[in-house]
Amino acid sequence: MNNTTYWLNYRFGESPFLFWLHTRFKPAKKLRYASKEFDIVIDGYPRSANSYAYACFCVSQKKACKVGHHIHVPAQIIRGSRLHLPTILLIRDPEKAIPSLQLFYPDISMANAIRGYISFYSTILEGNYKFVLAEFNEVISDFGEIIKRVNQLYGTYFTPYIKNEFNESRVRDFMNDMIEEYSLSMNQVLYPTKKKKELRNELFPLFYSKKLEPLREEAILIYKQLVSRNLESS
Repeated sequence: MNNTTYWLNYRFGESPFLFWLHTRFKPAKKLRYASKEFDIVIDGYPRSANSYAYACFCVSQKKACKVGHHIHVPAQIIRGSRLHLPTILLIRDPEKAIPSLQLFYPDISMANAIRGYISFYSTILEGNYKFVLAEFNEVISDFGEIIKRVNQLYGTYFTPYIKNEFNESRVRDFMNDMIEEYSLSMNQVLYPTKKKKELRNELFPLFYSKKLEPLREEAILIYKQLVSRNLESS
């Protein structure tokens, strides 16, 4: 993915209708974009535990569910809300998520990666949408609790994920299948590695550079506002 493709993606992604038009030329995305026959939506800005959350949900259910996932634009969350689907909005501290995205897609500039984050979550903040907010640290530590909140909010009966050695092994296998399916490189693997952390840390000086300060501060403020609003409503 390059800067132009990424810019178009997040601009179209601010509108459910425009993104629906966009998916007509992207069959793989169309299959993951929420529609009324879906059971649940689980999505967020890239590198926010999207794959882990999706895998945890899938391996814990007693029957196969149709999940809206890995679209990475606010239109997915808005559409899920408008269709009254159970919806999980994933979010991660921009100081971790944005450098991780730039590592995943090195052809995207750090500035554009930040603009994409701002576009995603500011669009959600501007509307009155129904969803369960799931922060990165909670997703990876206790995704079962997030599913319980979904059941409470929507009156559903999804099976909460139980984090144990057996289930974590199933999740890892699930994610490995995704890695193989999409032919991802070592920098793009879907779970934490020591090498990824080292490479991401090398990008911090650019993320914290003076020229990106206004964008960076805006992203951090939006993150704090969304998390704060969620705490107030819980």
